[in-house]
Amino acid sequence: MKSNKIEITHNQAMDIAEKAFIQLNNGNEEIAKSLFHQAYLLEKEAAFSLMKNTSDALAKTILLKSAASLAHNCDNFFDSREHIKQALNCNPPENLEHELNEMLAEMNESLKTISFRRKKAVSG
Repeated sequence: MKSNKIEITHNQAMDIAEKAFIQLNNGNEEIAKSLFHQAYLLEKEAAFSLMKNTSDALAKTILLKSAASLAHNCDNFFDSREHIKQALNCNPPENLEHELNEMLAEMNESLKTISFRRKKAVSG
């Protein structure tokens, strides 16, 4: 995938994400979640293609962070956490590293909550 294709894919993801936020603001959570999922899949594709085709660590970090945010928006916490870890492995600048670490802590907390709820449902 060439960088032009990566940019097109990223832009498509952002357009769909914008539609998802509009649906969310209108109270259409299920539609929004579906749109966030579509946007996430495109952004993940763009991020992974970029990882194969460039050594630009900042660009990789930004797309992985975006993919992580979109994964979170469609409740895909495991993928979100993995993308955050991948972004941190790109040695991001300090300000992005701080944001990513905050996101990672949030994802870990979300996953703990999910695990606790599942254990409670099984035992209770």
